[in-house]
Amino acid sequence: MNEGTGVYAIREGLVVDVKEDSNVGCPSDECLKMANYITVLHDDHSFAEYAHLKKNGALVKAGDKIKRGDLIGYSGKTGWATGAHLHVEVYTRNRGDRKTSVSTYYKAGGKKTILKKGDRPVNQ
Repeated sequence: MNEGTGVYAIREGLVVDVKEDSNVGCPSDECLKMANYITVLHDDHSFAEYAHLKKNGALVKAGDKIKRGDLIGYSGKTGWATGAHLHVEVYTRNRGDRKTSVSTYYKAGGKKTILKKGDRPVNQ
């Protein structure tokens, strides 16, 4: 994914957090907190986080309601990243603010599938 590629909402929800002030990315965990992101709360109480956005790459703000397919931002290479890409995570929050990932179906190669670490949702 090239830097500046449009990022579209995978589900409708409420934007609850946005960070877009960083222009820093590096290939180690020291840059982890430098990632720009958008976090969306869904009706089923799950969250989607779209991470590694470009600086000032969010088109939404906390409090915005979005629909599936809305353009919400632009990909980048901020945070723990070796190049431009998009990291999408769907999760729930447990006690202590811990995240638990939720398996999510994507359309890949014309089929409905659950992606595993390292998989890509579209043929490249």
